[in-house]
Amino acid sequence: MRDQHTEPVPRFGGIALFWGLIAALSLMLWFPFEQRGLNLHSLSDNRLAGLILGGLLAWGIGFADDIFCLRARWKLAGQTGVAVLAIGLGFELQTIHVPFFQSFSLGLWSWPLTAFWIVGVMNAFNLIDGLDGLSSGL
Repeated sequence: MRDQHTEPVPRFGGIALFWGLIAALSLMLWFPFEQRGLNLHSLSDNRLAGLILGGLLAWGIGFADDIFCLRARWKLAGQTGVAVLAIGLGFELQTIHVPFFQSFSLGLWSWPLTAFWIVGVMNAFNLIDGLDGLSSGL
């Protein structure tokens, strides 16, 4: 094992995180949040399905890692696949807004930076998950 715990630690907290995501999305679909700008109905069906499918695939990678202790290259390949799926379903960073300055259009850098951001956030949560219970609070 990669951890340094002397006592057994629960390893499947990602299940609760994924179902928390599904519950939050369900609440946003069922209740009228349009007045506050929180409206999932404005997303296309492809993007909403991509959000749920991408979350399920990301959870699956983490679950497989908890059970089989995957090598880093396989986790990175799976995370990159999730990022490519997200980009294919319409999620991409097109501009960056710098406070007090201007907006930058990413142009050809849009897809690579989007993939880098998605993979980076997934790995950040994986690192935070090593600290007991911290990722569930984020």
